[in-house]
Amino acid sequence: MKEFKTILDLTGNLHLIPQVIAIDVLKRVTDWLVTPGASIDDDYIKRQLDYASKFI
Repeated sequence: MKEFKTILDLTGNLHLIPQVIAIDVLKRVTDWLVTPGASIDDDYIKRQLDYASKFI
């Protein structure tokens, strides 16, 4: 099974997961990243990538 390791990996492979999941995960990640102090390396982002990976 493939696993999304980075946001770039996810965005380059959105066609592999259901559209509703892709929209939800991207919204959550975007909302998180606009929060002051948030980082692309936060555990929250990793959990979102893990969640999306379950639908491949």
